[in-house]
Amino acid sequence: MTAILEPVADKCRSCGAPIIWCVDEGTNNLIPVDVEPRPRGRLAIEYRQPPQAPLVRVVKARWRFARTDLHTTHFCASATSRRAA
Repeated sequence: MTAILEPVADKCRSCGAPIIWCVDEGTNNLIPVDVEPRPRGRLAIEYRQPPQAPLVRVVKARWRFARTDLHTTHFCASATSRRAA
């Protein structure tokens, strides 16, 4: 079963960074992914027909070399520090 959502860019509630909510291929859960690709990214986003949320999958290390289109999950240090307080 896949999540039925519009693939919409959102903002992190803690830091305001742009994110995309994607369905994790392995767990089928929604996860926040940074909008901009990162040099050390390991996630490929597959945009699907609306109203399905984009699918994100981990790219194996041997296939990551020289790719510039890979993303990272959004990790917000300010949200972590708020939860600890």
